[in-house]
Formats: sequence, C-alpha cells, structure tokens
Amino acid sequence: MTTSPIDAPCVEKRILSIDVVRGIALFGLLPMNILAFALPLSSYFTPADYQGELLSSYISHFFTSIIFDQKMMGMFSFLFGCSIVIMSKRENNKISRPWVRHYLRNFWLLIFGVIHAIFIWENDVLSVYALCAFFIYPLILLPRLYILFISIGLWLCVLGLSVYLGASISSVVENSNSHFYSFNSSSNQIAEYSAMFLTGYIDGITARFDFIEIITHVDTFILEIFTYSAFLRAPSLILLGVVFIKYDGWSKVISKSVLNKALVITGVCYLLSAIGFFINVFQNWNIEVYFKVSSIINQLITPVLVATYIIIIMYAVQNNYLQTVFKLLANAGRMAFTLYIMQSLLMTFVFYGWGLGLFGSLDRFQLWGVIICTWIIQLGFANLWLYYFKRGPLENVWRVLSFSFKTKKA
Repeated sequence: MTTSPIDAPCVEKRILSIDVVRGIALFGLLPMNILAFALPLSSYFTPADYQGELLSSYISHFFTSIIFDQKMMGMFSFLFGCSIVIMSKRENNKISRPWVRHYLRNFWLLIFGVIHAIFIWENDVLSVYALCAFFIYPLILLPRLYILFISIGLWLCVLGLSVYLGASISSVVENSNSHFYSFNSSSNQIAEYSAMFLTGYIDGITARFDFIEIITHVDTFILEIFTYSAFLRAPSLILLGVVFIKYDGWSKVISKSVLNKALVITGVCYLLSAIGFFINVFQNWNIEVYFKVSSIINQLITPVLVATYIIIIMYAVQNNYLQTVFKLLANAGRMAFTLYIMQSLLMTFVFYGWGLGLFGSLDRFQLWGVIICTWIIQLGFANLWLYYFKRGPLENVWRVLSFSFKTKKA
C-alpha cells in the first residue's frame, strides 16, 4: 500500500462549506473594491479625504473596514490553498505528473490575471495568486506542522513590515510632496485624478498606467511595502488553507462550544478594530496615526477573523441554517472566477467614462445600493447558469486550457 506525499483526503464531491465560504468571500470583496472603482484613491483608507463632511461616509467606512477589509481576501487566499491540495490529490490518482497540471492551471490563471489587469481593472489579484502558486506547490509535500510554521513566519514578516511602515511613515511624509500622504486632497487634485476614469476606454487605460508609473517614482516607499506585504500575506494564508485541508478540516464537526469561542474572538477583534477607527477619528484621520495604529491592528486580526468566519459559516452550514441562502451562495462560489471578472466589468461600466461615468458622483451610502444590486444580479446569474450548465463560462475555459496536457497514470 502506498501513501500520497500530499497526505490529504481525496475529495471527489464538492464540499458545500467551501462553496459557501467562497461565495461569501466573493461578495464580501465588493464593499472594499467598489471604493477603488468609484472614488479617489485615498477613500480606500480614509472617509475624511473625499465626502468627509458626510456622516454616512464614516458609518460605512466603520463597518466595511472592520468586517470586510482584508478579511475577504484572506478567505479567498485560504480557499486557494485548499483548492491546490484538493486538485493535486485528485490529479495524483489520475495522471502520472500532477505537478504539470498544477503549473499549467496557474500559468493560465496568470494569463487571465494579466489580461484583467491591463484591459479591465489594474488592481487584479488573480496574477498574485498564480505567482504564489508557482512556488507553493513544492511546499505542500512537507509535513503539516512545517507548513504551519512557514505560514506563521510569513505572517510575522507581514506584521514586521507594517510595524516598520508605521515607524517610518513620519519621515516619509516629511520628505514627500505627494498629496496622498496628507489625506487632504484639494478639489483640483481630486478632479485631476477623477479625469483618468471619466475619459474613453483606451485613453483611460493609458492615463491610469501613466499614473501608476508616476506614483511608482513618487511614492516608492509605500508601494514597496504594499507589494512586499501582498506577496507575503497571500502565501501565508494560502499555506494556512493547505494545512487546514491536510488536517481534513472541512469534515470536522463544529460544536456549539467552538462556535461560541469563535464568536467571542470575533467580537474582540471587532472591538480592537473599532478602537483603531475611533483613534483615527479623534486624530482627524492623520495618515501617520492610520499606519501606526489601524493598519497594524488590521494585519494582526485578519488571519484570526479568517479562521473565525470560516468556523461560523461551517457551523451554520452543518446545522442547516439558511439553507436556501447558502444554496444560492454556494452556486456563486462555484462560479467565483467568472463572477470576479463580471464584478470588474459591471463596476467599470457603472463608474468609468466608457460606461455610465458615475466615478465620484455617488457617496458611500449610495454605493451600497450599487453593491446590493450587483449581489442580486450575480446571484441570479450564477444560479440560472448552473441550472443549465455544469460550470461557469470562465471556469470551463480555464479547465479546457488546463487539461490540454494529458498524462495518464500507468
């Protein structure tokens, strides 16, 4: 009898909890991403710079930053790690070189990500996942405890970078002429930034990439920290997902006591995040305070909330709560790739100049109307599509491209 070095249960049927978590994570991305689609850059970090006179800006930012910011991306990263192991185990039973299929899948994911970044929305994450997957695959062959230590080590590096940024931000602000660091943009600066999104399709792409090139030179320090953090944060949580699936975590029954502990921990994390928010409010949302307090708190609690969110969702699924809602969300989760790209297309159509051109026109409260409408459209589309087809359209294209290489097991 031989044992696969991947050492994980072979999953032939879809796991409902995974699909539900993926669906929730997909829809949870939009309340944060829409800020980048619809409002000036600093709006992602602060409610004070744009429409700061509106109470709704602060209320919306309070809830989105506490509940969604980085947590939904964290859940996606976690699930990506789970899917790497599930697919590898499944392919290991069918073909002689499953690693070839893994690298081919993620090569095409990288291609999709690059196309998405260039032609639709520059803040793509698919390419980040694909690049992480290239070097993560050998690590899944390690013992589970080793992988966990690597995951924790990477996250400690993320925390270290956040602390370093917080400690260095004062000198960066003092020596920079960029208005980003003031969190206090003038009307002319906001109008200049908005113009990039309100022009035609080709001109808009050119203008936004020119802007990226400019800030690459002006705001080098911040961009380097953010880039390093992204390429440490994602693999850390991807590897955490690998550990979870190798321990057969999705088959574990979540008890009421475990649920209660998860709820308490979630509440404590929310309280810490709320404290950071109000410290920023009392300090007039100073960028130095933001990076010294709120950013570090968010980095600290994100992996904890990813874990507690998953525990809470698993408990609800296992106890048949909200069955109809979870069924709808599960189908959305099965089509997450398609719906992620669809979100970008819908948002750019609504806010960019080649579409309705509503960039900067809606406040945060009104943006929730767009978010909810998008959720309803995507839920309806996903469930209607899967009523007639087995997979989402982009999922099917990805599968066909990934299976172009065939090596049957002897």
